Amino acid sequence: MLASEICYALLEPHFKCGPHPLPKGEDLSNGYVTYQDISIIPEMAVDGWLGFDQVRVQVNVFNHQSLKASQDANQIKKIFTKQNSYSGCVVIGQRSDFDTETMLYVQQIDFYMTQSDNSC
Repeated sequence: MLASEICYALLEPHFKCGPHPLPKGEDLSNGYVTYQDISIIPEMAVDGWLGFDQVRVQVNVFNHQSLKASQDANQIKKIFTKQNSYSGCVVIGQRSDFDTETMLYVQQIDFYMTQSDNSC
């Protein structure tokens, strides 16, 4: 599975979510989670690409309440690292912010995960 497919499969049962950026006109009253690929490192061998990549993924948690954004971020770290049956995943960083455009608190979590192309 591709990283974006894995993110959606893990997040959708628990959160209102979608790919980054936030959709225009979306109801954000109960928060929203976005995800995006930041960088991709293909796994190579002497005879070429092995069919999988190491992907740096960013997940953004938006909420009107700072505490709720932090709690949701902690739940996402648990889902991605302990309940993820799709791909190996490790947290590599997290930061807090306030988005003045949306007037929402943001928790940004960076992960490394493996994505594969099953057609190879």
